[in-house]
Amino acid sequence: MTFRHDDRVYVDESKARGYYVVATASAISDVRASERALRDLLKPGQRRLHFKSESDSRRRQILSRMCALDVRVSVWLVRQRSDKEARPLSLAALTEDAVLGGVAKLVIERDASLERADRRLIAETIRRVGPAEMQYLHVAPHEHPLLWVSDAVAWCYSNGGDWVRRVEALVGPRVTRMEKHVSLARHTVRKTARLRGLLPAVLPVYSAHGRAKAEPASLRGTTKPPEGSGGFML
Repeated sequence: MTFRHDDRVYVDESKARGYYVVATASAISDVRASERALRDLLKPGQRRLHFKSESDSRRRQILSRMCALDVRVSVWLVRQRSDKEARPLSLAALTEDAVLGGVAKLVIERDASLERADRRLIAETIRRVGPAEMQYLHVAPHEHPLLWVSDAVAWCYSNGGDWVRRVEALVGPRVTRMEKHVSLARHTVRKTARLRGLLPAVLPVYSAHGRAKAEPASLRGTTKPPEGSGGFML
């Protein structure tokens, strides 16, 4: 299970070599002890841990301490899409899981350029999935140390190799590759449309990398459903 009832969840992301949204979940009873342990890792003058700024030896030390915390970390990964597409895909999936899991509070590292869009997307997801009383807020990273765990795991996944192995104890099987979900949704939409007579018999031909080489002219530039389709959109 990704989240549990009354969890506090702390969200950060990485945009390197894919788009990774990472959520660290903790029971409220464990938050204070975890935050204290993380603050103990700060060097004099540091307000926060920022994983990309640390040396490899210190990264290993930090990860060892993080893996001892009573937290659960989940990762949502999107590849081969722009940041503008990837963030709402992954954040909506995370928010839906949070609502269904009964999360009490969602804490997201603040990016002023994205905050308004984030809040709108979260509110829309809650209305669609709800009802829910989940609080959500954007904060500076030094305010909530459990954001540093999400930052560290996001860095590890974007850099791959042994770094992913080092956070297995935190993440386990909780990795969602969003491109698989998107591909399945597209396949379902197209299959349904074929059955309803909305698509021609010839579908796009895909390359070995899954990219469409050609698309029927009738599908290009489609901005509204065909007349009589009952509002069905591709």
